[in-house]
Amino acid sequence: MKTLYFLGGLPRSGSTLLGSLLNQHPDIYVSPTSPLGDVVTNIEKSFNTLDIQFTFDRKEISYNVYKAVLANFYNHISKSTILDKHRFWGKNLDTVSMFLSNKPKIVATYRSIPEVLTSYISLIERTGYQENFIDNHLRKDNLPITNNNRAECIWRYYVAPSYESMVYGITKYPDWVHLVEYNNLVSNPEKELNKIYEFLEVPSHTNTFDNIENACGEQKDEEWGLRGLHDIRPNLSKISQNPIDIIGEDNVKLYSKFNL
Repeated sequence: MKTLYFLGGLPRSGSTLLGSLLNQHPDIYVSPTSPLGDVVTNIEKSFNTLDIQFTFDRKEISYNVYKAVLANFYNHISKSTILDKHRFWGKNLDTVSMFLSNKPKIVATYRSIPEVLTSYISLIERTGYQENFIDNHLRKDNLPITNNNRAECIWRYYVAPSYESMVYGITKYPDWVHLVEYNNLVSNPEKELNKIYEFLEVPSHTNTFDNIENACGEQKDEEWGLRGLHDIRPNLSKISQNPIDIIGEDNVKLYSKFNL
């Protein structure tokens, strides 16, 4: 029997690192960014279309389909505890709670919003990758490529939706969501991992923090539109730049109001 849980939270907040560390546990499998959430959403869209043409017991059959998908999606994985990674599980807790045999639980990574925005922009500058999805978005909107415009674009289109999903889950189901703050994970990983093991009700495990294998990297990383987006360092360390130096003091004040 497998137990399905979820990994969500904000982008650029350590979810790839955390997933790689959790994958060291002999009983835990953490996926890269998974299509399961999209599959569930598309099932609902399909049923809405089918309702127009076919006569069937919508409630009973949709229940069977959802339950079968959630129960069997990870049949190919031998580990007993699964964490499916997707940014939008928080807002989907209403749906999955009806079809899981266990209580839904989400491990959600979090980082201050100015640090998230700075991490994106620093990665662009560090890699020199001009055809990234953020600058392409600004070009499409005929906006100058400045760090101020980058920050607004990243927040509005790429961070705010994940933030809103996470806040929804925390607000409505506080007992089902376990927050992991990025800086705490980097500075005291053993303590943070033990809290997660307790939350997931799995035995504790002695992790390795040197030569960390990226077990949650995206094989199609360039399809995300920014090189190195899911890279991690083999040894735990923080090399983040000061947000004031990248997005300016005014933006730090503006986006800090969204910090939890």
